[in-house]
Amino acid sequence: MAGHSPMKPECWQRITQVFQAALECESGRREAFLKEACAGDESLRKEVDSLLACQAEAEGFIESPALEVAAKALAQDEVEKAGIALIGHTLSHYKILDKIGEGGMGVVYRAHDERLDRDVAIKVLQIGTLADAAARKRFRKEALALSKLNHPAIETVHDFDTQDGVDFLVIEYIPGTTLSDKVAEGPLPEKEILRLGVQLAEGLEAAHGQRIVHRDLKPANLRITPDGRLKLLDFGLAKLLRPPIEQGAGQSSTGVGVLMGTLPHMSPEQLEGKPVDCRTDIYAAGTVLYEMAVGHTPFGEAWGGRLADCILHQAPVPPGALNHRISAGLENIILKCLEKDPHRRYRSAKELGAELRRIAARSSLSFNRE
Repeated sequence: MAGHSPMKPECWQRITQVFQAALECESGRREAFLKEACAGDESLRKEVDSLLACQAEAEGFIESPALEVAAKALAQDEVEKAGIALIGHTLSHYKILDKIGEGGMGVVYRAHDERLDRDVAIKVLQIGTLADAAARKRFRKEALALSKLNHPAIETVHDFDTQDGVDFLVIEYIPGTTLSDKVAEGPLPEKEILRLGVQLAEGLEAAHGQRIVHRDLKPANLRITPDGRLKLLDFGLAKLLRPPIEQGAGQSSTGVGVLMGTLPHMSPEQLEGKPVDCRTDIYAAGTVLYEMAVGHTPFGEAWGGRLADCILHQAPVPPGALNHRISAGLENIILKCLEKDPHRRYRSAKELGAELRRIAARSSLSFNRE
């Protein structure tokens, strides 16, 4: 900004923390939160208000900063009007039936594929998301990478197309309920946590094998099918990591200062805008396991700036202290996933899955002896 000194990294970090936390607040609580979080700092408040009002165009599918995507998502009236207009109409050979969800990248509909006579999910990207040829090329590249994730624990990407200026992604339609709905009913039995946890680890292992980091793993993005299988959904904030040979010395896997994810499930390195890798998803998997075990996220009572501070500096209450039916083995796995330092977490989803299977096998033997 002309006439101003360059913003210090710690200032930007604080602004993004407050901004992200404000987005997580209910609209009725946001003003009170901002007064508390900014504590009379008019400069901080002005920057956060500016971000909240911003309608900046997102730069692309994978690389779009969450600050831009989230700010754009505030224009709900336009999104909803466009959504209503699409229902009953056809995009390519997909007839839009009804709205089933929405996220930072756009709105998701159930549609019918009139060529193959099957239901699919259509994610309609917000207008302007792919604003130029370079952004469209990046999106196609990342959609191609996602389409290669052929695994029973990951939703399948079928197609990407454009019609009349509307960009849309065609995805496998998965009936069932979200894990967030299931957890809302209360903590899950340990046997169920281990079963779903193993499937989650398997899905992450497949994604990481294609160098894809989800970055927004949470119960709302996990669906339980009618036959009890877990599916990873919504890779809209995913990151395609470049092979090590393509990364220069000290080059991060994502831009420093770019804040992406959902606050209660964000790792410390995400919150600080630091480089992310597969261990970022391991942390988020830990928050999911924790939520299945006790019914809420590791810092469920905190919100806004206090929640951000807890994620960065405070150890979570051990899940076994909140739910005495949780074994020490499962508790240790969850707490290792939630280590602040990525180097202290499991090195891979494969390693996490192996530990979950070991605990499940031990539990089964204990059950059989009773």
